[in-house]
Amino acid sequence: MEVVAISAALVGVSTMVTGLQKVAPYLEEKRLPKFVAMRNDWDMIPVLVVHVSEVEMASSHQGARYVIHAKYGSQGHSLRCEAASFSPACSIRHKFSRLIHRRGAFAASADISSTCLFLQNEFIDPVIQLKVRKAGPWRHIVARGSIPLADVKAMGKVDLPLLGESAEKIGRVSIACEGLKMQRQDLVQLVACAGCSEQRDAYLISGFVAKVTGVVVCDDDTSSNTDAAIGVRSNFEGSVCWV
Repeated sequence: MEVVAISAALVGVSTMVTGLQKVAPYLEEKRLPKFVAMRNDWDMIPVLVVHVSEVEMASSHQGARYVIHAKYGSQGHSLRCEAASFSPACSIRHKFSRLIHRRGAFAASADISSTCLFLQNEFIDPVIQLKVRKAGPWRHIVARGSIPLADVKAMGKVDLPLLGESAEKIGRVSIACEGLKMQRQDLVQLVACAGCSEQRDAYLISGFVAKVTGVVVCDDDTSSNTDAAIGVRSNFEGSVCWV
């Protein structure tokens, strides 16, 4: 009986390991850099572009160092992009302007100007999360916010509230999203041209890069002549390729 039980246990473990081996490559393909490496130049790749432009926080956070992460997917099942490190500051102009009254307690701000490129697919929950943590080894999260992807696309640009540990509103972050379909060779050229940094789950573009004109493959439109923010199919002119 003991031999049978041990044998059955080994079969169970073997089945579990085999299952993990089958799932692992599939999980890898959710990560855009890995997915790009596995595709041919003419393959179409769906890309989710998440722009993070500005963070505003309470004046008590002025001068502290933080890191902001953009996440695509639900809690515990998401792809991550470290968008930027920043230190909120209260400018003199803001201190003596009407703007401070409209912002209320959110007097400290930082310009992020970062863009995260994720692999968009139906197996990731369509949710965008933003998390702000203290810079340093402890990785303590001080604020977070989330919003359905459809809501961001519908509104264009969104000021997403950032909530603290007690669910109090301690700031907000400006984000915008768009979904594009690009040929693999164009995405590779964009990554090189825009100076993207490769992360485990995504590509990151820091700052602004100028825009060029070309043909963009966007959602269900496969050939529309337009000014392309990303996904130019014609040859790039010069060393600039996007804004």
